[in-house]
Amino acid sequence: MSFTEQTLALHNGSFIPLYGLDTISYDASEIPSVVSKALNNGFRHIETAADYGVEEEIGTALLNSPVPRADLFITDEITGLKNTEATIRSAKASLKRLHTDYFDLLLMAWNGGEQEDSASNKQVMTAWKGLEQLYKNGSARAIGIVDFLPWQVEYLLQDVEIAPMVCHVGLYPGHPDIEQLATYTEHRILTMAYLPEHLEKVITSRELRILAEKHHCAPLDIVLEYLQRKKCAITLRNPEVPETLPSLSEEEMIFLDVMKDYSSES
Repeated sequence: MSFTEQTLALHNGSFIPLYGLDTISYDASEIPSVVSKALNNGFRHIETAADYGVEEEIGTALLNSPVPRADLFITDEITGLKNTEATIRSAKASLKRLHTDYFDLLLMAWNGGEQEDSASNKQVMTAWKGLEQLYKNGSARAIGIVDFLPWQVEYLLQDVEIAPMVCHVGLYPGHPDIEQLATYTEHRILTMAYLPEHLEKVITSRELRILAEKHHCAPLDIVLEYLQRKKCAITLRNPEVPETLPSLSEEEMIFLDVMKDYSSES
């Protein structure tokens, strides 16, 4: 089965494509060509955020594409919101810029404090109520979170009506986030992995070169198989996916978990 046909189930019964285009690194002028390339390569999931500053360009590119809206999966992220009303206003503004009536997935980043007892954590709960309302009225067909630590997940879940369906988090060889992944799995939150800004440091590492040579593939293929084996949806900055991926052993998966985190180096 081609990657374009593969999906993963969310706990609300909807499905998310296995792969999506991460638009964080693109300027507005680049969006028309990169979205066109992604769609031509079979991608149907486009991930963006209000903070990326390219929602309008993405909306126009999708509107002008031959792919029907019903076949697309649009993920958007909102950040820094203090209450329910602000969340809803921000989401409606993003929908307008994207030229669509609904998000397939709407994400919210943590906007509370750094400690479990921070007073500002309360605004996370009120902002989440806005996502719940958007989900109930059909403006968002799934809702989720971004980069939540385990304690932040537990904090949110203590008082929600609708639990997050997805968490978008950085995940790659050398940075397995095992505790976070276990927390998401425990609460039936699907992990959607994004790759680091300095991915080239990971794929040019000695460890990945060794495995790539062994499996006669590109180092990036090792990364993608690693994430698929962890049952993650994946967003990529470069919209290209090989037709086949290597089969990694359990020992190789553990090796990739414990290898050095090259992307964390400056």
